[in-house]
Amino acid sequence: MADKSDKQFQHFVPDFFLSGWQTTADRKPRRVWVYEKDSDPYHAAIKHTGGEENFYATKKSDGTTDIGTIEQFLSRGESRAGMVFAKIKNREQLNAKDRRDFAEFLGTLVRRSPFSLEKAKALVNKLLPGVIDPLVKIANRIDNEARRRRAVKNIEKVAAERKADPDSIAKLAIVQPSDIAEFVDKMDWAFFHCSTSKFVTSDNPFVYSIGLGIGDFENGHIIMPISSEVSFQARNSTEFNGGYYEISDDNVKEINMRIIGHAKSQVFACEQSEELKEIVRMKIASDLR
Repeated sequence: MADKSDKQFQHFVPDFFLSGWQTTADRKPRRVWVYEKDSDPYHAAIKHTGGEENFYATKKSDGTTDIGTIEQFLSRGESRAGMVFAKIKNREQLNAKDRRDFAEFLGTLVRRSPFSLEKAKALVNKLLPGVIDPLVKIANRIDNEARRRRAVKNIEKVAAERKADPDSIAKLAIVQPSDIAEFVDKMDWAFFHCSTSKFVTSDNPFVYSIGLGIGDFENGHIIMPISSEVSFQARNSTEFNGGYYEISDDNVKEINMRIIGHAKSQVFACEQSEELKEIVRMKIASDLR
């Protein structure tokens, strides 16, 4: 792909996803309320929220910057998922393709958040020496001295480049195949709604049972509100069969507490609330520690 050096705001929380919380504030449409730990809630335009400038930029082998490869990959998945979201909001039954498209979107969403990329970067820094050292040992076995020196030099050059840019390795993993979608697709799904309370979301919106694993048959549990009106759940040990269910205000509060506890630094909502502000101040990122 041709290099792109221009600047671009790139969403780690897709803008079509955030549209599920859109509201009008101060006569400005397509806004969302943003909550952070030690500040008053503020509203912001969805097109400038839930992302950063050149968030998916990676360094190419020739030293140039590519901001398009990951963005285009994500856009294709979002386009398919957007049609499924529309069905869910209309409380329609999903077919096999819908489930797969939605599961693949979730599998990507869990890897593209700032929190996940931060963990992936740390893992790259930890594991990279274990990948490079065996390659150097193999190269040192080459009989021809000139070839041996060239091989070791090339390996060390690549290693130095990668050590200097673990971000690119972590980001490019987003476009690689993942087992997450397959696990999610096999789980039992449910969609919850409540006529008297609203769901929230965050910069780390895909919440699953940390320590148990998505594939854990008895305890694997996923929640992810897909709008202020509807929340998705997936488990292995239930029989909701992809149906739509009314839940209580207390259930919504419990889901919101988990969403806030898994947020890295921002929670998004469709309304301003002093109660929500206080919960965010006390609970944000508490489940990530």
